[in-house]
Amino acid sequence: MTNRSLLIPFVALVSVFVLFPSVTASAEEVNASQSVDWWIEQALNSLSEIDDKNALSGASHAIVYSLIRNGRLDEATRVAKDVINLQKRVYVQTAVAKEYLKQGDEAKYLALMHELVMLVPQSDKKPPSNFPTSHLLTQYTESGHITEAVAFAAQLPGKFQQSGAYQNIANGLAQQGKLHEAYQLIDEHSPKEWSQNAAVGIAYAVARAGRVEETENAIKRLQEVKHRDNTYMNLAKALAVELHTEPVAVDQVELAKQYAAKIVDPVLRSKTLAEISAKQVRNEKDVATLESMLARADTREQQQAIQRRLHEVFIEKKMIVEAEETIGRMLRTIETTPRDPMKSKFGIYGDKSEIAGVKLLYVKTAILLAEQGDEQASHKRLKWATLAYNEMPEAAFLVKVQALPTLIRAYVKSGDKEGARKILIKRIADTKSAFQKSSLATLLIHAGDIESAMQLSKQMGSGPTAGYSLGRVASSFIQAGEFASAKELLETLNPTSDEQEAYRVVARAMVDGGQIVELKQWLPKMPSPAARVYACQGAINGLAQK
Repeated sequence: MTNRSLLIPFVALVSVFVLFPSVTASAEEVNASQSVDWWIEQALNSLSEIDDKNALSGASHAIVYSLIRNGRLDEATRVAKDVINLQKRVYVQTAVAKEYLKQGDEAKYLALMHELVMLVPQSDKKPPSNFPTSHLLTQYTESGHITEAVAFAAQLPGKFQQSGAYQNIANGLAQQGKLHEAYQLIDEHSPKEWSQNAAVGIAYAVARAGRVEETENAIKRLQEVKHRDNTYMNLAKALAVELHTEPVAVDQVELAKQYAAKIVDPVLRSKTLAEISAKQVRNEKDVATLESMLARADTREQQQAIQRRLHEVFIEKKMIVEAEETIGRMLRTIETTPRDPMKSKFGIYGDKSEIAGVKLLYVKTAILLAEQGDEQASHKRLKWATLAYNEMPEAAFLVKVQALPTLIRAYVKSGDKEGARKILIKRIADTKSAFQKSSLATLLIHAGDIESAMQLSKQMGSGPTAGYSLGRVASSFIQAGEFASAKELLETLNPTSDEQEAYRVVARAMVDGGQIVELKQWLPKMPSPAARVYACQGAINGLAQK
């Protein structure tokens, strides 16, 4: 990060109120700082001081949802109109409109929605499946204002846009169980050559809503096996999480399995059954029940789902021997049922990656052993887990990224911060985005390497995600008691850019850490009114959880 302006007032303030948090606060200050309304008023006052339209747009978007949640809809309506970005404007204004509708004020709902319809650019270059057109159509349909949705679709330019819009409305009707109305809409407005696409969309919609009877009827219109398979998959998953609206005569999970079994593609069928099994056992704590289910599981994926739950139960019960025996069983299951690697947008994932992932479970027993004082056995398990992590193919990059925090926390909990630091230092060169760097910097802070965390943080650059990322790191510094480092990092922020998002994250961390009064005293000395708005939002979010 280069050419950042210094937050001189903040430096002095942090020295007083963060580095030395023993400042005496009056009862009035304490009461005010704990009031959501007080923070909302400060945010609104600060908004009125912002001259730059872009800064006002970002700050307005930051606070408008807080106004909605606290029932201040007239103020939310006014603030939403200052949001320049069309997508964000549609999001926040439809949120306000929906709240008015909940209160029975249909006139205001329709007025706000119509205002947005007039703002949406009617361009042939923007298909109706894109936001914000589809969002407006969805809102109209969900609220039962089908006439307005159809009228909006009819004004779109070109048959392609219009047909896509009608499909959006039809899908919404199908999710509500109005299958007849959905097909009628398509028959009236969509070209015949697109009817099969429409049928697929409707089938997916009713399936995701868990509507059994409507899905059975919708599937009859599908011509291709892959679409029928995907419909059965969506229905099975929906039933497994109890999204259905129709009463059923058989056990919910068993019904989900019945529909998953209808999937023709063996890989998709197996994966779907595995997901159902995972949902079925996620709250099961009885070992005998899980063992019985495992004996009946007929696919590797189902077996692995149940074995993972068994491992979790043994860890919860602090049964180290049984937990590690389960790891061995999981490894044998993979070895005796080999699979070809699968490629997705998240990387290539095969047996080698899965074996490494299972071996990483040794971090759980490493922590338990450390808690029992057996450092030698704990470090032995950590060594096994680290070796597995290093052997995990880089092609499985998502899995590797997700595994790193678990491994590092295990080292820290086991008292080996230096071991954690060594692993993290090796990963620095591989980090690319600001978010990745902030995640790694946060882990470095946990490992006690403040200097490396600071160096990495100063390499994040600028842009839309930099503010949030820097805020995460500064918050981690504060939580670790490294207030001077948090101060140093925040000094690098540009007070006129998106980096001000950091103030929201840091303010939330201060509220969560009980430093509400200190935050209140810092607020008037922040470098810009936009920064104060973001900080107010962070405080409001934190207080809402207390």
